[in-house]
Amino acid sequence: MRPKVLETRCGKSLWICRWSGYLALILMIGCSPSKPDQEVTPVDLDLTRDGQHTSGDWTYDYSITNPGTRSEGYHGTLSHNQIEVPDPIHINDYYETPWGRLYWLGQPPVLFGAHGWMPKPLVREPVRQALIDPAIVHSERFMVHVKILAPEELATPDRLEQDSAVLKALEPFGVTQVHVQRNWFPVGADPITLHDTKRWGMFTVCRADLNQRAAPTLEFSCTGDFTVDTLPKPVVLSELMAAPEFPARPSSLSLSPQIDTLQPIKCTLKSFVGEPLILYVMCRIEDQGPRGPWKSPARRVYESN
Repeated sequence: MRPKVLETRCGKSLWICRWSGYLALILMIGCSPSKPDQEVTPVDLDLTRDGQHTSGDWTYDYSITNPGTRSEGYHGTLSHNQIEVPDPIHINDYYETPWGRLYWLGQPPVLFGAHGWMPKPLVREPVRQALIDPAIVHSERFMVHVKILAPEELATPDRLEQDSAVLKALEPFGVTQVHVQRNWFPVGADPITLHDTKRWGMFTVCRADLNQRAAPTLEFSCTGDFTVDTLPKPVVLSELMAAPEFPARPSSLSLSPQIDTLQPIKCTLKSFVGEPLILYVMCRIEDQGPRGPWKSPARRVYESN
């Protein structure tokens, strides 16, 4: 029997022949082209009003302040698994989210304009690096090394910081010269003494995130009153006049899990009498790889000079 030949829509031949009472269909390879992988379409954000947007483990909180005025501001907060993501190092660092890319625009000290996480990058700055998906971040994979610096000589007049990268990281604080109090060392779960005097108290640091699926976090404690900041902020008179707390509550700061970056923390130790003591804790993060087991720093206690 002579087979019939049909033409398919894709231009390939489909042969139909009868064999032992059955229809045998022989479809030549390539008739139906394979479908490309379907890309996830970002969900649109309504930025015309305040709102909380949730998709999977991601949550984006958006708010507008002083609407309709010259001081109208826009604020975006990004969380993963109900934990706010830490501030990254650079402007225009970004996360890939269900709403597309969300860029870090920083926290400008003004009321108007964009603050925090926004769907569009800051035009005057280059687009930076994609940040590690929080879903695959485990804090133990990151080793945190710190260096202790002071703008005053204290007991180290001959140990000026020479590393240009460290000095550049301190530029936002208006610091051009610092003295090295402790060189690089790893921080673990055991508290490490950074300073211990009667005037300013005992100041310690440790990791507060081990065995958790979260960004690396440092916890600071002091027997006196203190503050820790990752960015400069204006001096508030009420804070200067407030009585110190003894002992002060521990303060935790999450670090951005970005490799080959320097993340400075300004620590201000207060006392009843005299000027406060300023210390800078410079943080450097080492990635130990996505799979354990990960090494932990040995138990070490650093005595103050």
